[in-house]
Order: sequence, then structure tokens, then C-alpha cells
Amino acid sequence: MKGSTVLPCVLMLAFVIMAPPISAQRDLPAASLSSDTITVGDVFELQVRLPIPPGSVVYVPDSLPATFYMESFSAVSWEVEPTLDGGATLLLNYPLIAFSAGNLPVPGLDIFTAPIRDTAGDSLPGGSILGAWEDAPRGPGGGLFTTRIPRLGLWVEPVLTAEDFAQGAEPMPADDVLGSNWNWPAVALMGLFSTILGGVVVTTTREWLSTRSLLAKRGEQVVPITVAEARLKALHELDQLLNSRSHERGEIHQFYEQSSGIVRAYVERIDPEWGPDLTSSELMRNLTETDFGTIDLLNIQMQIAEVVKFGRLRPSAPEAEGHVEALRLWVDTSQVDTLDEVPA
Repeated sequence: MKGSTVLPCVLMLAFVIMAPPISAQRDLPAASLSSDTITVGDVFELQVRLPIPPGSVVYVPDSLPATFYMESFSAVSWEVEPTLDGGATLLLNYPLIAFSAGNLPVPGLDIFTAPIRDTAGDSLPGGSILGAWEDAPRGPGGGLFTTRIPRLGLWVEPVLTAEDFAQGAEPMPADDVLGSNWNWPAVALMGLFSTILGGVVVTTTREWLSTRSLLAKRGEQVVPITVAEARLKALHELDQLLNSRSHERGEIHQFYEQSSGIVRAYVERIDPEWGPDLTSSELMRNLTETDFGTIDLLNIQMQIAEVVKFGRLRPSAPEAEGHVEALRLWVDTSQVDTLDEVPA
């Protein structure tokens, strides 16, 4: 009887000693690839699963560093899930593209986490924030905890595999590339038709430009559009962009690119010299010298759009809606009603 009592106690004690502490059972950072074997030129993803304690601010890079054989295909996308301990799990997806064949290392990355502070960013469960990478404190005393995601291995198949070579496939010879074994009569005939077609296009274009120039000298416009009509067109396009809800589907980069493009097209209709060849800074400087009234609101929103388009900022859906409303307000109140009609 005594022996039967001692044995369960010994087993229980061994279980307690060997079991990991509760804190060690929490979710740990993990990284994986969407595929461990791809072909040269294929796009794949580095997927990172990162636990975030409650009340933290986390900084993640927008893209991975380029190498001689691999580079980022687009900016990082992310999702977030709440956890039972009140924190969150951040799911990161880094699209990459490989240019070489063989067993290649996928670049790793460092992720910084710090206690919550007065920082702008996207709200996460547990009172945490996803801050902008460029806002992460640098140097000693920043209070950052670094999570290092190591490099992973990826096998990249060449375009022509061993099986292709076994079946007789081989790279294109120089004659096929340079054309020494082409059917030259067919090539000459194609060149003749291309020359005739090119001449027709050039002649037609010149006649059209000449007619348009003549009408302009006579004071006639091909398709007249007033400034008021241009304003209504821009307002309608901004409303359509907002109603598309693309910013709620994570298409923030495209959303801001379209919104700023609508405003730039409106400004170009007012003065053709303010076309796409001007940078945003040059455009704002030219607008400042006009009598359009204040452009401070437009200047701020155009600068934000530039930062978003270069992947250095990820506004939330409400911030994106406020951005469009601000652009709409400037277009609606711009003081250009006294200008003459402008060509479409």
C-alpha cells in the first residue's frame, strides 16, 4: 500500500520539475515561407508571426533589404489577432522575388518593441500600437526590445530543369536571338508594312495637331470645359474613390495615389503648365504664388500622400477618409471661378 502511494507522488514531482514555466508557454515569434521551393522570377512571401504584450508599441520594417539574388516585391502587409492574455498576435507578410537559382538565404529582419508611449500609429488589441518604422527610437536609452527573425533557406529552381534538358530542351542559340536563320523575305515584308503603318500614323497625327492649333488661334476650343465643370468632375471622382472603400481593404498605397492624382489632374486643367512633370513641392510652390487663397490644407495632405506612396506611413481607414475629405474641401473652396475656360 505504501509503495502504491509513493509512485504517483514521484511521477507528479517529475512532471512539475520537467514542465516549462507558464510564461515560457506563451506564443513565441515564428517565421516561415509561403513555399520552400519556387522557380526563378516567382513571387513568394516571408510570413512572420509575432506576439505583442498588452500596452506595447511595435515597429516593423516596411520591406526587407535587397541582395544580389533577391529583393522585396512590394511593401509588407499585416493582420492582427487578439490573444487570451489581452495582448495580440501580429501576422506579417513580406512579398519577395528571387532572381537566381539554387539554395538561397532569405533575408531576416529585426523587430523593435517598447512600452506604450505617445506615438502615432495603427491601434492593435490590448492597447498596443503599430508605429511607423522611421519613428522607432534609435541608440541607447530607447527602451527597445529587439526580436530578431533569422534567415531562412529557400530552394529556387532554374527556368530549365534537369527534366527539361533530358527531354531535349535547351537555351535558344545565338542564331535565333540575332536572326541569322530568320526568313528574311518575311522579315522584309513585315518591315515594309511597319514603315507604311508608321507613316500613316505620323501623317494623321500631324494633321490633327495642325487642325487643333488652327482652331486655337481662331479662339475656338475643341472640347471646352469651364473651371466649374473641372471642379465638379474632381469632386465626383473623389466621391467615387471614397465609395469604392478600397482603403478598408488594405489598398492604402493605391488609395492615396489615386486621391493625389485626382487633385493634380484638376490643377492641370486650371493651368496646363502645372502638369505631372512638376514634383509635389514644385506644384505647391507655384500654387502659393497664385490667388487661390490658402493652400496650407492641400500642402499638408499632398505631403502625407507622398509619404504613404513611398511606403513610410500606413494610415488607418478613418485617417484615409479624413484625407479625402480635406482634399474635397480644398477643391470645393478653391478660388478659381474668375479664370477663363480651360481645355479638357
